[in-house]
Amino acid sequence: MFKECPAQRIEVITSEQKRHRYTPEDKARFIALAMQPGYTVSLVAQQYGIKPSLLFKLKRLMIDGGKSAITAGDEVVNISGVKALDKKVDIAYAIATTGRYPIIRIAEVVCVSRSNLYERLRKKRHHRSARYGKNGDARLLPLIRQICSERAINGYRRVTAYLNRALKEQS
Repeated sequence: MFKECPAQRIEVITSEQKRHRYTPEDKARFIALAMQPGYTVSLVAQQYGIKPSLLFKLKRLMIDGGKSAITAGDEVVNISGVKALDKKVDIAYAIATTGRYPIIRIAEVVCVSRSNLYERLRKKRHHRSARYGKNGDARLLPLIRQICSERAINGYRRVTAYLNRALKEQS
């Protein structure tokens, strides 16, 4: 029923193995050595008795986050984490624009920076472009009223099309 494997390997562990922790200096030295020409991650891992997967992980952390990620032992913040924080700020901004609650309380409850919220509120105020002038409205308003009285069921897009045609004919 069962096929026997001719080369079975059984490993008996007779002692306790402790997890080896490397200092940040050692990690940086391993990575620097692996990045030198002529060396590979596998070669460095074999020389120092480290698992290659650990060395690959350390190298990726070093490239993505610099020495701070290696010394702290933390992961570099991934994109989904950044998006979650941005969403938090967006929610706080949406609540703040309603004006129902003080910004201090919103920032405190949602755990975002108050200064960041103030800055976003100041930036988002839309001003009319420099091209807009109220004087032009006085000239266009009678034409718009005339088009609307002739065709009361048209929406703003159709009224705009009729207005543009009328202005072309006048020019």
